[in-house]
Amino acid sequence: MGSTSYLPALVFVIFGTAMLVAGVLLLVWAAGRYASALPTLRLVENGLEPPLTIAQGDKWHLFVSHVWSTGQDQAANIKRALQVTLPGSRIFLDVDDLEDIGALESEIGQSALVLMFLSKGYFSSRNCLREIRCAVQLRKPIVLVHEANEAKGGLTLEESMSECPDELRDRVFDSRRRLGMAGGRAIQWHRIADFQKMSLKLIAEQLLLASPQYASTCDALPLYFPGAIPADALGCELPACLRFSRHHSGAGTVAKELASRFRELSVALLAEPSDASPCESGCSSESDAATAGTALTDSAALVREVFLLYLRRGTFAGEEGHELAADLRAVRAAGMRLLAVHENDPAQGGVAFSHFLTTTPEDLVEGGLYSSLAVAFHATPFREISIALAAKAMGASKRMGARHAAAGRLNAAAAKAAAVLASSIHLSSRHGSARSGASGHRSSVRRTSDVTSDGEEAQDTVGSRPGLRVAPAGRAQQLRLGGAGGA
Repeated sequence: MGSTSYLPALVFVIFGTAMLVAGVLLLVWAAGRYASALPTLRLVENGLEPPLTIAQGDKWHLFVSHVWSTGQDQAANIKRALQVTLPGSRIFLDVDDLEDIGALESEIGQSALVLMFLSKGYFSSRNCLREIRCAVQLRKPIVLVHEANEAKGGLTLEESMSECPDELRDRVFDSRRRLGMAGGRAIQWHRIADFQKMSLKLIAEQLLLASPQYASTCDALPLYFPGAIPADALGCELPACLRFSRHHSGAGTVAKELASRFRELSVALLAEPSDASPCESGCSSESDAATAGTALTDSAALVREVFLLYLRRGTFAGEEGHELAADLRAVRAAGMRLLAVHENDPAQGGVAFSHFLTTTPEDLVEGGLYSSLAVAFHATPFREISIALAAKAMGASKRMGARHAAAGRLNAAAAKAAAVLASSIHLSSRHGSARSGASGHRSSVRRTSDVTSDGEEAQDTVGSRPGLRVAPAGRAQQLRLGGAGGA
């Protein structure tokens, strides 16, 4: 009787363990599937895969240190992705490679670089502290990667520093005393694929810089993923005007940042009824935002317009927030396209997106203001990806960007050909003048009489022959260049 009372608890434990194992296997499978779709990284300088070397006595290119409770799934993701993007890379991950818990220090000693994945509880783990102390004692290069998504066990870098023991803080976080700050900061880990590729690229760069091939010769090693579309390769088929509200702090700066990258994009305040030109950059006179819908509808036929909603701390706050909400209602009533940009950089007022679900007027939320995902704007080096995603949200495509690039190359080729032509004309003129001068000199020696008449005849002859010889060729060349440009 007593033994049967434990049966439900035993079943629960077995079931819970099975579910945990299944969850881990599912995460590993998902990470492997994502990694298998990644291309291999290439060197910017020559387009080739970077050579992977390892020092004598080392066993691993990278040791991944993480806490199981909040970092295990992403640590596995990092390992699988790096093994695909850097073929031949040898990466230690305890769940795959640890045979004896007492051998942690030995494995770190045989690693060229130690990656510390900073998430909640990392500095509270006894084994993580063992790994940190060993890496510091052996003076191993360290690269910090921090999980910033609070919903996934993330925390800010400042919070992670406060959790670190005092005696280790300077050695772990001081960029002057270790490798791997990627421009002075830890590498932020992203879960969105476009941004995650940048995180992987930065980690891979540090891995390579710690190898014998590059350790003593390079401070940076630019890499790229084949097929990646940079912002400069994007373009729009039709000109667009990016509007923003005068009651929207910071929106104008972001709008100008985007416009500086795309020549088809102009910037202006939200159209007012008194605007003479609906798509000119600059400020229009102040008027009631509630009447803006008429001007928006009238201007829509003249140019494709997009309204910028810049989400950061303070958006929809106070009287300015009420005015911004009124502008948004007018914009949506007019059917104008909306570009929502979510600032993620705390230094620029970035806050979690959940903040806006409570601060945005209820009628706008219920009306579907956030039915489409906002474009995440991150700090450098992820800013380039944010700009490219914003351009795509406005209708830009690689095809149109390629057209503009081809047009630019054609113009450059035409300019180069014109310069060569002008140079040849100049040289021909100089040679013609030299020959004519010599001929005139010989004529003056032979004929001393009637100098004025012969001189004038020689002048006409010298002046006419080069013109007859060069001018038609020049006109024909210009026609060919014009035809190429027109094509």
